[in-house]
Amino acid sequence: MMTLSYFRIKSDVWRCHDFIYAAARRLHSGYQIEGSGCSISMASCSMMTELVKRKSVREVSQLLEQFTSMIKEGAEPDEDVLEDAVSLSGVHKLRGRHNCALMGWQALQKSLEQHPVTLENQLKESLT
Repeated sequence: MMTLSYFRIKSDVWRCHDFIYAAARRLHSGYQIEGSGCSISMASCSMMTELVKRKSVREVSQLLEQFTSMIKEGAEPDEDVLEDAVSLSGVHKLRGRHNCALMGWQALQKSLEQHPVTLENQLKESLT
């Protein structure tokens, strides 16, 4: 198992104690999240790791864009694309909880920016 990138993302909300350790690793899913946080941040991370299985980097980028838009702007979610993650659409109304829902997704975005080709290969390997 090779770690490609490893970093910590801490909530920027002063009352929040959530943190995410994110690693892009050679796993069946192609991506792993470890962390401690509220139910929204942990549920969001769990749904995200399931969504990225068997997806290309382009598809993952589209998921990131749609999920972020749903949370920050209240955009109408596409259930066929976001699957169970649409259950977090109500977080849009709770501005103080946006960061909770987005932390894991921001970690994935950093991994894509740092290692796009290698992560693409890992995601493709998860097809086998």
